[in-house]
Amino acid sequence: MCADCMAACTPLDEGRCDEDDLCDSDEVCLFDQRQCAPVCSSAQCSDPNVVCEPCATGSCCGCDDCVAACLPI
Repeated sequence: MCADCMAACTPLDEGRCDEDDLCDSDEVCLFDQRQCAPVCSSAQCSDPNVVCEPCATGSCCGCDDCVAACLPI
């Protein structure tokens, strides 16, 4: 570990998210992975390779409320 390390802000790559860089309106941020995922409201996802997880993430980083999202099987 170096003794002279300094923190720096770097831009997020496409498809990545955080509290300042949110996802598109039909997606939700999986804050622990910094990935955008499609929202699912009727327990169904249009892609057969994903499943609707009813509590995939909170509405914001650190929020306790659940938001459903389509996640890989």
